[in-house]
Amino acid sequence: MRLRGVLSVVLLIGALASVVGLAEQGPFADGIIYDVRMQEEIALQDVAAGNIDIFQYSTSGNVIFGLDQATLDQLELYVVPSSSDSFIFNNYPDQAPYIAVTTNGEEFFNPFAVREIRFAMHLLVNRQQIVDEVLQGAGAPNIISVGPNEPGAYKLYLEASKLGLTDEGDEARAIEMVTAAMEAAAKLPENAGRLARGADGFWAFDGKPVTMKFLIRVDDPNVRLPIGRYFADQVEKCGIKCERIERDRTYCIRTAYLTDPKDYLWNLYTEGWGAGGTSLYKDVNITQMYAPWYTNMPGGGEATWWNYQNANLDAWTQKIIYGQFATLEEYWDLMTKSTAEGLKEAVRIYLCEQSSYFAVNKSAFESRFLYGLGDGLNNFSMYSMAPVNKDRPVRVTQYSARGSLFLNAWDPIGTQGFNDMYAANIIQQVTEAVTNNAPGSAAYTPLLQSWKNVNVQVDFAADGTAVGKIKVPAEAVEWNSTQKAWVSTGGEVAWAEGAYSAYFP
Repeated sequence: MRLRGVLSVVLLIGALASVVGLAEQGPFADGIIYDVRMQEEIALQDVAAGNIDIFQYSTSGNVIFGLDQATLDQLELYVVPSSSDSFIFNNYPDQAPYIAVTTNGEEFFNPFAVREIRFAMHLLVNRQQIVDEVLQGAGAPNIISVGPNEPGAYKLYLEASKLGLTDEGDEARAIEMVTAAMEAAAKLPENAGRLARGADGFWAFDGKPVTMKFLIRVDDPNVRLPIGRYFADQVEKCGIKCERIERDRTYCIRTAYLTDPKDYLWNLYTEGWGAGGTSLYKDVNITQMYAPWYTNMPGGGEATWWNYQNANLDAWTQKIIYGQFATLEEYWDLMTKSTAEGLKEAVRIYLCEQSSYFAVNKSAFESRFLYGLGDGLNNFSMYSMAPVNKDRPVRVTQYSARGSLFLNAWDPIGTQGFNDMYAANIIQQVTEAVTNNAPGSAAYTPLLQSWKNVNVQVDFAADGTAVGKIKVPAEAVEWNSTQKAWVSTGGEVAWAEGAYSAYFP
């Protein structure tokens, strides 16, 4: 027996559009019916059979590839990144002689404290092989913390190319780099007679094998587990042993993120990240994944712990995040420098992005429609879809294992209203944003609001702080939520001014 949801939501877009005076320029579809399925396979079969027009849920590659060819032939698939995978290294103490001294006085030689060895890990991993064999083609190689197919990504991937990084890697060169770096470390006075390569080809420190504690997520058996096992084998080709610690998310997360790197409980962890939206500007992606000040690197910004430090990355990314640049060219200069530094430091290296698939009945629409390159089917999709049968609403299904759509209140007031994807997919169709990121270029795009005559005048103080030069007119006011009144801002200074116009029906 097929399990179906009991909740249906009908959106009469055409009627709503006529209420606000937009019927002549509204979407192609006059209405949408939303319902729910509790099994992905059933939803996909219903799409193929024509019982559903759109399955607005990101389905993984293994589910799609498990469908028979007759079903696939009836589906139009929209492919978007759903998540990404990376390695993070415990690089304590991040300086010569690379000896980790734990709180109980034990000493270990940490190869990942050597920058040249960490960089060699970029080359040691074959990202294309991971995509082909582990993801079964449902993904793409990632070298940086931005997907290669996202808007604006090519500018950052040029930095990877300049460093000689490729999707396939270069195992032989990586092994040579690790060997050279280990031999150089062995010649340091502090390591003389302590660090040496044995007859078995493995390095030893104080007579014990140099061993990396590798946290591998066993609760991700289809992706992170095989990736971890593969890379552990690769590291051992360099003469460094790996202790494969295959544990669940609770153990791995607590160990990698919630312990002092100086405790030396781990050396390497298989990370996973959810995909974001479609955005042209990647400053948060780069800052979050490479810059220490953002507290997402070894040490996590805990004051009493050892923390990875990089003054250049902190300075450049803080300028980006806090808007301390005067031109777009300066923005991209800071971005490319930060990307290159993050790649060379290689405290975190990216591996691949996994793809997900949105399924549409191939014969239900006149052509493919717009969608976000980073988030899939969205409000632009519903605006631009042109149904073949215009005499009935478009039938859209969402997936919920529990058989109900809404996790948060159907309420626009407060932070928890319309705050889950089920409600968001629906509310987007009965409201219209004043601006949004374009689905293809991801550029900030006017919809109900537009602007012109934008004038930017800003100087930078000695400490890098941006200082506006435009005097605010005397009649200007702003709402003060504390005083619950409009207060004057005349005489203050601003960074920019412009003329805005907006249509609010």
